[in-house]
Amino acid sequence: MDWARLERLRNLFLSGDKTRDYWTSDADLAAYDATFARRIAWKWQAVLREVAARGHRFEVDEIVDWGCGSGVAAREVLASGLVVGAPRVRFWDRSPLAKSFAARKAGEEQAVPVEVLDGLGSVEMGENAPRRLLVISHVLNELDKNGVGSLLSLVRASTHVLWVEPGSKAESRRLSELRDSLRNTFDVLAPCTHMQKCGMLLDKNESHWCHQFAPAAKEAFTDPAWSEFSRRLGIDLRSLPYSYLLLSRKSELSAAKVAEALPYSRVIGEPRFSKGYARILSCDGQRGVTEIILQKRDDPRTLKRLQGGLKASGGVPLYRWTPSEKSDDTKVRGGQLWGADTLDEANEDDSDDLS
Repeated sequence: MDWARLERLRNLFLSGDKTRDYWTSDADLAAYDATFARRIAWKWQAVLREVAARGHRFEVDEIVDWGCGSGVAAREVLASGLVVGAPRVRFWDRSPLAKSFAARKAGEEQAVPVEVLDGLGSVEMGENAPRRLLVISHVLNELDKNGVGSLLSLVRASTHVLWVEPGSKAESRRLSELRDSLRNTFDVLAPCTHMQKCGMLLDKNESHWCHQFAPAAKEAFTDPAWSEFSRRLGIDLRSLPYSYLLLSRKSELSAAKVAEALPYSRVIGEPRFSKGYARILSCDGQRGVTEIILQKRDDPRTLKRLQGGLKASGGVPLYRWTPSEKSDDTKVRGGQLWGADTLDEANEDDSDDLS
């Protein structure tokens, strides 16, 4: 690892100076792609696992990676197998170096046509626009009001939008606001299980925000280079919070996907565990954002799955809660995990002693 280069990039990221171009050479982008971008890739992998498990696929003519950086987001989407066929992949970034690097890397890894966009004016809009999957990754903290407005024009001209941001409170709540502004044009297919206004934005939930934690790849804990990367640059590789949206233009198919998820609630962040029970921040269309309590004696299997995080839930933290007999009680008697039958068949160790 080129420590001097990585430290310079890290200091530039933290400076808050959005007027400077991060990249001065392909070597900068290569160093970033092998390190900082891997953490972003792990978040995208978590998102794409959930998208796949919830049965979503993309049959499109093109993928546009907007604000592409080194292009890691588009490459993860292509590698996921969720895109039908071999659509062209187009890259846009304010940095010409980044666009060229991203296109070259994607072309090396996948048998798809790639293209560098000179500007957003070359992206077809309106009724004659191709079926498009718009990929957006970690851009909100880079954009002013005008920048967001320009991006939303492209969002509204796309068929599907897959948008991943850091799991910080500020970016997550901005993403929730954008979700609500787009509900008339798109069906929200994930992470939500409903199409109502985002409950996180109510005054009573001001302390909360919608996010999850992606698991880091195994090498983050076994490779000495990653250990040194974490120590030198002050980055916790164990913590990978993210927020995201999957939007699809309204259709009978997307409406059916929304209806499929309606009975389920989403677990937000990580539950808080105490002896014999867990406190869970849950979101659904009926209760909104609510803290519920699940006792181990009522459903030890579900409590164990919650303790195992995203991996134990098959990447989909959606549960169909069995309510308490008391209608106003915050306790639930149990939960049915999304896709639990398939998950149980795939994991023989799920039958371990749960006492």
